[in-house]
This record gives sequence, structure tokens and C-alpha cells, in this order.
Amino acid sequence: MGTRYSAGAALRTVATLHLLFGAALGLGAGCSGEPRDEGAAPGPDVREDGGVDVAARQVVGLGRGARTDADAPTAPVVVHHDVPCGSNETYWPEEEHEIYWHVQCASPLTKPPALPAGATFDLASGTIAWSPALDQAGPFEIVITDADGGATRISGTVLDRFDAPGNEPLVDPASYLEEHGLPVIHLTWHSDEPMYCKDAVPRDPVPADILVGGVAHPGAELRCRGSTSLAFPKKSFTLRFTSAAPFHAPPSLAAFEGRRRLVLTQTFDDASHVRTRLGFELWNRLDPLNIRIDHASVVVFVDGEYQGLYQLTDNVGDHLMAARGLDKDGNIFKSVSHAGNYRATTNGGAVKPDLTVGYEKSDGEPEDDFSDLTTLLTWVTSSSNDELEASIDSVLRTEDFLDWYVLMTSLVAYDNFAKNSNVYIDSDGPDRRFRYIPWDLNATFGQSWNMQRIVPLALGKDSPSPPAANGIWQRITESPTLLARLHARFAAALSGPMSLGETLALFDQTSEEVRASALRDDRKWDAVRQAYPGWPLLPAVTTFDAERAYVRAWIEERWLYLTSLYVTP
Repeated sequence: MGTRYSAGAALRTVATLHLLFGAALGLGAGCSGEPRDEGAAPGPDVREDGGVDVAARQVVGLGRGARTDADAPTAPVVVHHDVPCGSNETYWPEEEHEIYWHVQCASPLTKPPALPAGATFDLASGTIAWSPALDQAGPFEIVITDADGGATRISGTVLDRFDAPGNEPLVDPASYLEEHGLPVIHLTWHSDEPMYCKDAVPRDPVPADILVGGVAHPGAELRCRGSTSLAFPKKSFTLRFTSAAPFHAPPSLAAFEGRRRLVLTQTFDDASHVRTRLGFELWNRLDPLNIRIDHASVVVFVDGEYQGLYQLTDNVGDHLMAARGLDKDGNIFKSVSHAGNYRATTNGGAVKPDLTVGYEKSDGEPEDDFSDLTTLLTWVTSSSNDELEASIDSVLRTEDFLDWYVLMTSLVAYDNFAKNSNVYIDSDGPDRRFRYIPWDLNATFGQSWNMQRIVPLALGKDSPSPPAANGIWQRITESPTLLARLHARFAAALSGPMSLGETLALFDQTSEEVRASALRDDRKWDAVRQAYPGWPLLPAVTTFDAERAYVRAWIEERWLYLTSLYVTP
């Protein structure tokens, strides 16, 4: 693993120092870790409209393994919904919650023909009451008719209460399709290695059952992925599908239909749950000709047990190139350490024995042929300024590389200045220019790779840090002509697709989309996150709502600063 960039003490705002005293992680079976939640603070039961029932009983949410006094049994979560007559609403109750639907029709109601097991209907009050058992997670539908022939539909999914003592794995994963509107992906892998995906050892893909939208994918494979993140208790995955059974997408994931490779990225190191998605979406919006990375938020279950909220993205590889209209047989090279800095020397100044040190070839044949990359690096390191200016638009799709600078310096993404970059070339095709594709965007929007805070005013205009980390950027910034193009590109982005208004709207929309699922993820992972020994300067609060507020404020301050530098005269 290469040396990681740090923002430096002067560039971090740290909320608090955490004393690491060997707190137990409470790791469970499979790939999961389970927080030992000793119980949340009680609160009143809540009506659908947000009002408080004055006669409400106290409610409490408990984690698996939580202990209570035998003389003070846990009160259930109680939720009331006022249901307008004739409505057709979707609901997301949890197992063991007490749910009351109050159907409000002027005409007399008739008893529904069918109710879920354990549910009751009071005809006089029009109230359906139900407390689903721990084996009832899955879809439900209740239809109430009135004397006028109208129908009121109450449907949705009973959510798995993963942190309830004695909870059961899902009985029917094939029917468990969504949580709070986000699609669910069910995984089971088959390996003879008992530690597969439980430790930090990289291993080859293994056969896997991958179920999405009720559709199985015969012949699919899976592997746990990552470098630093491979040690996390919440794992990331690469999903592989066959040509005969490519990814079959439900409507909410239609952008991924037919894919052969996909990535599920954990959010253990991103309490906002959206940094990767935001970064890719900004990249997509900067230029419609950029190589697009599709993304979505999903919920993952492994062996019928809840793993939490994930970010689903394209995998940078030959199949993505084909999906983007490029030659799938082209070569893709990835910078896998900070030594892959597009220079002839390391960041410490030592001459590299080979220009290709710090890179791997992720696609293309022969696997050991790095000649295209060597050609690029020789051009970067050996061309005179005049030669580089004259040839850059024939060697690179220059807009890709300018947008790389615009995006990563805007996000203060130190870990992406050179490392985590992909370059693609179709060396025998009609367009033989190098293309850039981003990757691994967790260390963005005000946090470093180890979840330390980075101040929004870091990296001003023409800061020396980015070109010092990236030889291509250095050559661009050394040329007055190319630097002017870069400044114009930056100003156009901040005035258009990456303006403050557009970026905040994107953040708000994406955050609201995932909030309900993120709060469930908090219940499973936040205590584990706080106890994780790899983050000595973790913020004091890492719950979704706190991180959401932090990231939004960071974007606003950062974007105002950048606009003052590049746009405002």
C-alpha cells in the first residue's frame, strides 16, 4: 500500500480526540459487525403527521444482545397512521413495531377479505392494528372497501428488525425487494475458506447467489474488495455476472441493466452515505463526453441478514468501456499507490527504476504489456513545453484531465490527485487519445481517507499541492496557455453544472433519498464505527444527520470560496 496523503494538521478541523481503550466491536457471523446497543432513549409514539400522541406509551429501540431489567420490559415502538379514504400509500413498518392504520372514510367500511397473520381490524373505528413477528419481514397489502364501493389500499414492506433480540433471517429474500424505496441486493457466497470475507486478506472471486428484484443470476461470482477498507467489518464487494445472465435490473436500477461487473461500496467510512455518489455525479455533469460512472444507493443483505446501506456503482473495466461505446479490448491502467504520480520520480524525489511503478493494468491484453502507459509517461516527463502544448490534444482528451483537476481540487480529494486514477486507451482504434476515469471517492467533501476533517478553505487557486502530486497537472499548470484553459474550465464548471446552487440541490436530493435507510444503518454500524481502532481522530459524532449537516455546510463554504477565486472578478 502506498503512502497516503494527509491534509496536514493546519488543514484539519478536528472535533475531538478519541481515546482508544480497546472497545469491543461485537463482530458477528459472516461479514458483519454488530454494535452492542444498550438501548436508545425512550420517546413518545409518533403519528404519521409528526404530531405527538398525548396518551402515548414510551417507546425504545434496542440492539441485538441489549440487556433490560426483567422488571422493566421493553416498551414497543408504536406508530399511528391516519389513512385518507381511497388512498393508496406505501408504508415501511418494522417487525415487532405496533402499527395502527386509522382509515378515515365517511361511508361505513367492510372487513378486508384478508389480513396479514396477527393483524386485526376494528370495524367501528376503522383501525387496523398489527405487530409483525420477527419472521414476517416482507411485502404486505391490505385493501379496505367502503359502502360506496371505494377501495383504500395499505401496502408496503415490513422491514427486518435486525437489531431485535432473537431476530430471524429473512424467510423469503426473493420477495424482499425494497427498504424505504431503495432496492435490496441479497448476497450469499460459496467458499471452502472459512475466513472468506471475514478478514483483510484479498482473495479470488467465488461463486455467489445474487438476488435483485426477485431475479437470480446463475453463474455469478463475488469477491470482497478494497485496500484499507478490506479490514473494515462492513465489506465492499465486486459482483461479476455471466454473458448468459448479466445483471437484471429492477426499474430503480435501470441504468445498470445488462452490466457484467458492478461494485458495492460500503459506507462504514462515510457517515453521510453519499460522498461517492456525489463525486461521480459531479463528474458526470461536468461534461457529457466524460466517461460516465452510474451510481445508486441500495440496501444489502448477506445470508438473509441485514448489512446496511451501500453505494452501487459501475466497475471501471472493459465492460463499462463497451457500455460507453468504446472498445472493450482497450487498455486500462490504474494508479494504485501515490508512486503512480505520472512522474519519473517518486513524491520523495527518488528516480523510479521504471516509469510504470505505482500502476497496475486492470484490463487489456497482453496483461504484462505496459507499453501504452510507458508512452504516456514518457510524453509527460520528456516533452518540452512547446512540444507538450502542440501535442496535448492529440495525446489526451484534454477536457478529461482538466475536469480531473477541477473535480478533485474542488473536493479537496488528496487521495485522488494521482492515486485512484484510471487511464484508458484504444491504441488501435479511431480515437487513440488517453481518457481519464475517476475512482474511490470516499475521501472527499471535508474528510480524509481515515475520516479526519479537512477544512473547506484548503487548496486555493493555483495551489502548489495538486501539481506537486501529479506530473500531468504540473505540466498543464506550467504552461500559461494550458493554465488559462484550466482556469476557464474551472470558471465554467462553477458557473454551470457544478455551481453552488446545483451542487447543494444534488446533495439535498441524494441525502433525502437515503435518509431513512441511513438511520437504520446508524443503528447497526455507528457504535462499531466509533470503536474502530483505525481512526484516532474520528469526529465525536458520526451519525447520518450530524454528517449531513457537516457536509452541507462544508460544500457551501468551499464553493463560495472557489467561486470568489475563479468566477467573481
